[in-house]
Order: sequence, then C-alpha cells, then structure tokens
Amino acid sequence: MLKGGPFGGMSSANPPKGATFEHTISHTKAYTEGAQLVASSASRQKGSGLTGGLSTAMADEWDAVADDYAQRVEPFTSLFCAPLLQAGAEALGVPLDGMHVLDVACGPGAPAAEACRRGAVVTVTDTSAEMVQLAVKRAELSISAFVADGRRLPLEHAGAFQLAVSNFGVVFFQPMEAGLEEMLRCLRPGGAVGFTAWGSPEETEAFQLIPRLARELFGASDGILAEAAPESRRISGSIGSLTDLLVSFGLEPRVSGPVTRELRCADALAFWDRFALASPGTRSLLAKLTQPQQDLLRDAVLSELSVRFGGGEVVLPASAYVAIGLVPSRIGAAHIGTAGFSGVCGHWAGPVFPPGANKAKGDAALDFYQEKFDAVEVNGTAHAMPLESTLASWGAHCAPGFLCGLKAVASFT
Repeated sequence: MLKGGPFGGMSSANPPKGATFEHTISHTKAYTEGAQLVASSASRQKGSGLTGGLSTAMADEWDAVADDYAQRVEPFTSLFCAPLLQAGAEALGVPLDGMHVLDVACGPGAPAAEACRRGAVVTVTDTSAEMVQLAVKRAELSISAFVADGRRLPLEHAGAFQLAVSNFGVVFFQPMEAGLEEMLRCLRPGGAVGFTAWGSPEETEAFQLIPRLARELFGASDGILAEAAPESRRISGSIGSLTDLLVSFGLEPRVSGPVTRELRCADALAFWDRFALASPGTRSLLAKLTQPQQDLLRDAVLSELSVRFGGGEVVLPASAYVAIGLVPSRIGAAHIGTAGFSGVCGHWAGPVFPPGANKAKGDAALDFYQEKFDAVEVNGTAHAMPLESTLASWGAHCAPGFLCGLKAVASFT
C-alpha cells in the first residue's frame, strides 16, 4: 500500500506487489538527485551565507565510508535513537504514530527506521547520496528521501513537520547554527526540534583513546593535531550549554542526560578498524601521518587495549545529551466582541453597561462598548457601506488594538 510523504515523494509502507527493489531505488535516486542539484545550486550562490556551501569534498568523504559506517559505527550511535525520539514525542505530548518527522543528516537511517517502526511518516536528508540510499533500504522504502546540505534544505520542507531530529548530525555542522535554523524553518508552529550531542571528553572515553595516543606520540608541534577536520569538529553537550543554545533560538528547552551507552568491539583490532575505516575524523588524522607513523599509532592503540582487556572484547563508555526545543505555537490573542454595538449597549444596560448606556447612540455607544469589548462586527455593511465621515469618526473613537470587522455585502453571503 503506497503511503504519501509530506511532499508526494516516493514513500511506501511496503513495495507494490511484484515491484523490484532495483526499480524502486532507481525512482528514489532520480528523485533525490534532483533535490541534490537544486540544493547544490542554491547553496553555492554568492551570498548564500554558508561557509563553503554544499561541500562536495565532505559528501565524497561520507560516501566513501557509508558502508563501513553502517556496519561499524551506527550499531552504537543507534542506541541513542529511541531516547531522542521518545523525548521529542513526550515534549510534544503526542505519540509518534502518524507524526511527520524530518531526519537531518540521517546517515544509514537508524533514527528513520526507529521512527517508522513507531508509525511516523518520515522524510530523510543527508549530504551523502550513499547514506540516503542506505537509509531508504533500512526503512524498507517507507520514507521520502532527499540529498541536500542540511544547512540549505529544500524550500518545500518549510512548515511541513511536527518534529525535526538529528542523531549526532547537526552538532557537526559548520556552523551548527545554520543547520539548526534550517530544521526550525521546516517545523510547523508548535513543533519541536531534537538532536543528540556527545558529552565532554571526560564523558566520552570511547572516543578519546586514539587522539590521546596521537598527541602522546606526535604532539601538536608537527601540526598533525593542530586543527581538526571540519567533519570531526562538534559542539560538546551539557545541560547548561544546550539549554542556553535552545533559549538563544527562542525555544522552550527540554534537555536530558547524560545518557550513557557502552561501545563494544569484538577485540582491539575491531576497535581500531571502527575508527580507521569509518570515522572521517580519524581518517583525516591518519591522512596527515606517514605510513610508519600510522603503524606506530595503530600498534600503540592495540597494545593499550590488549593490556586493558586481555585480548578480548573492548568495552568503553560514551555519554550523550538529548536536546529538545519546542517552538512557540504563536497563537494570537483572542478578541471578543458582538454583532453591532448600539443595540448591545441598549439591551445590556444595567447588567453589563452603565444604566445610561441604553440612551447612547453612535460614537457615544461605541465609547460605552469599548469598556467591555475589544472587537465588533458591523452588520450594516451587508446592505450599504457607511459614509466616509462615519468611518472616520469610528476610527477616531476606537482605542489602539480595537478590531472592527465589516460584514460582506448580502450578495456574497
């Protein structure tokens, strides 16, 4: 049964009977490549406000590691998807079932798959076409998919979603604020944005081993660790810093954590391969090293882990924070009034208006009326427009903010 996404893109809860996966994914590829071209053109325009626009180099880097990332990295990062989605649903006060959810920097699709399992209508986007295709496969084609820079999402996303999430994605954007602004643009009034952010170095032991040993072996004097690659720089999460960030965007903050999970690798070599093959940050570091230096760093990592874990399974903790920001509903103030004002003042003189209000006419009645109400419907305009002098007099007597609705002519109603 086909299920339409928010933009009418390729989205099916189950593939049509007899349809091949290759046929359906080719449909998705054509759809997403069109979005990619639009995003690339828009983000590369002069004055786009982005530092570097849509980075082809970054997209290529993630394309290169997509399969390894899905196999070696996402089994761990996916452990934080359920807390992220649950926190978003709880903040909105509604279940995910039927909710329109946008997953930014979706990677191989763990958040999308989890949201689909909970009944959400999901749209994914990533700068990497390979990641998007993995996400489509993982969610069994029950999502709409776009290839786009998360700092410049398709215009048609505006106001389309109740919840926009990013599992360890937007926190790596440069600048991160540009990605968050785009996620907010895609929300409906009263929606929510949610993302996960790794904690401080003290809270992420699993990620500190390789950089620490690299510093010990080579130091910063060689320029090897002088500046992290863009794809490896990120904000560090804490209750205070994430709360301040959300408040700065005018959001109601709901930050929780730390949420701690264990990174498990079969042995020391599996731990090394996880980062060396699937982490752009570690790959960027290794690219700065000579082959002997790479071998030296690898041996140091294997040695320390073998001593610590006796050649068996490597288990290291890492903690993250879940940040949810609620968008104000922006419902305007309610204005209360009646149909006409002269007759009302006469009929309600005593219980609502002063006793003398029943004799008031014209502007005097309007003055009495405004003591209790801040809006009125003028019925007489259904038959004839008032004189210009009458309208001018009403305007002179109406208090600031008073609303006057004119009834349409009878031929319309």
